Amino acid sequence: MSHVLDPDEIADDRALAAARRELDDLLLGEPRDSAGTRVAELAGLIEDYEARCAGYDLAHMKRLLARP
Repeated sequence: MSHVLDPDEIADDRALAAARRELDDLLLGEPRDSAGTRVAELAGLIEDYEARCAGYDLAHMKRLLARP
């Protein structure tokens, strides 16, 4: 994550809302080299949280799909 206060995963709806606000700000703001990395990071965290809320183990699914 970009700084020490950022979690490795989104834990609740409040953190999800904050991640979405940050993502919106990045997408609507001036282009920067570091923004692309952060956008991808936030999108992944949001995707993981939404999958967990829907009852999916996204990490497990990704491991299964990565198998040769």
